[in-house]
Amino acid sequence: MAPNTNGWFIRRCKVNYYGSDFSRSTTQSLAECMALCVKNNLDPSSATFFYAVTWVYGGPQGTYANYCWLKDKVPATISYDMMESAMLVLSTQLLRRGSETLLMRMHSLTSKTWLLTNNRAKDRVEG
Repeated sequence: MAPNTNGWFIRRCKVNYYGSDFSRSTTQSLAECMALCVKNNLDPSSATFFYAVTWVYGGPQGTYANYCWLKDKVPATISYDMMESAMLVLSTQLLRRGSETLLMRMHSLTSKTWLLTNNRAKDRVEG
């Protein structure tokens, strides 16, 4: 969960969601990066909804690629040291915002995540 947001994410260590970089900011942790994602999604003036983040920590924040990267899609993943990624799956604050389009987006994303998680659990049980 992203601190102080009620935003639930699936966290992936040593993974980069490659591409779909819409915005970048300096943060000191993946948790701060996830909180920034939810904060931006809650902003009524924001026209962009962010579904995922990648936090790069190979050096000082704000240098080279060392940023919190907000993603407007959930792209494919690649393994990469010094990166952590997270995909937003549920936020009660976002649901309370009352936007029908936002609810449809969250439902679609949550359904896809549930199917992915359910299939993985099924593979573990049957395998």
